[in-house]
Amino acid sequence: MEKKDKNLETDNINKELDRINDLPTLPAIALEVNKMLQDYDTTRLEILRDRIEKDQAITAKILKLANSAFFGVRSKVTSITHAITLLGFNTIRNAIVSVSIMDALSVNGDAARFDIKGFWKHSVAAAVMSRYIAEQTKLYSPDDCFIGGLLHDIGKVVMLKHFPDIFFSIHTSCIKNEKSFFNIEKEKGSVNHSYIGYYLAKK
Repeated sequence: MEKKDKNLETDNINKELDRINDLPTLPAIALEVNKMLQDYDTTRLEILRDRIEKDQAITAKILKLANSAFFGVRSKVTSITHAITLLGFNTIRNAIVSVSIMDALSVNGDAARFDIKGFWKHSVAAAVMSRYIAEQTKLYSPDDCFIGGLLHDIGKVVMLKHFPDIFFSIHTSCIKNEKSFFNIEKEKGSVNHSYIGYYLAKK
């Protein structure tokens, strides 16, 4: 087992996290659509469609996501109305939250060395599978499980953006030793990415 690095201790990580004042927030459309779909009086499809279509970037990404293999839609989705009808309100809300989070936590510079597309592909796959398991077991809300699956590794993105040296040290060890990210974190004495994700959500 590797000797614990003091720079990875909990207190030091907490101090660094406390200094972060530019954590991303969800764009207005994600918050508005979420609020609309929690209001049972919002039943008119065109109201929701009009709000989404005001944001061309979100519209394009929703259509792309709706046509992806994750949702298994056989006929091509060509409009937001079509997407809402086929996928339903809750799935549309989840899709908007998904692409909004992806945009808000995009990476650049040295951090772009990490395969962020592969990361998000894994996250969306985990979200879809979590929703499916919830639907089959009926133990938890499928929508809550979708978001939980989507965000289960979000702490890695925060680590990547704000602690790149730590992140790439762990990431390289994972590849070299064929171990999980969590196990390498544990060996190095690091606060794990689950805790950092919790901190992000709380802050």
